[in-house]
Amino acid sequence: MRRLYIAKLFVTVLVATFSLIPVFSHSETLVAHKSLSAESLDINQVKRIFLGKITRLDSGETVRPCYLADDAFFNVIEKTASQFDAYWNKRIFSGTGIKPAMLESVSSVLDFVENNEGAICYATGAQAGDGMVTLSF
Repeated sequence: MRRLYIAKLFVTVLVATFSLIPVFSHSETLVAHKSLSAESLDINQVKRIFLGKITRLDSGETVRPCYLADDAFFNVIEKTASQFDAYWNKRIFSGTGIKPAMLESVSSVLDFVENNEGAICYATGAQAGDGMVTLSF
């Protein structure tokens, strides 16, 4: 009886603890060139952009995705780095897509966004500068 009580208490504390901790955070990490008129995207649109399934927004604007490869990015697209690379290797080999640019630093992401119309980039910790907007999702 006492073991059952302790087990229930343990599960209750565990559930309460993990419900307060987000699995990952993606707030303010999607930056775009100011030419894009979208103010927000849903998570499925974000995934589809980075998987090359969406190349134009609903408004007709062409997107040029780039990313800073980190765990948060791969959590958002729900693929590991090797799965992402394998997916894109197939698309490139079959001639059905162009892989998003992988950039080495937040500053290179911000430079890419500022200088490329239609750029939309995922980079943890990036804050939109001049000529850029932050998109929520």
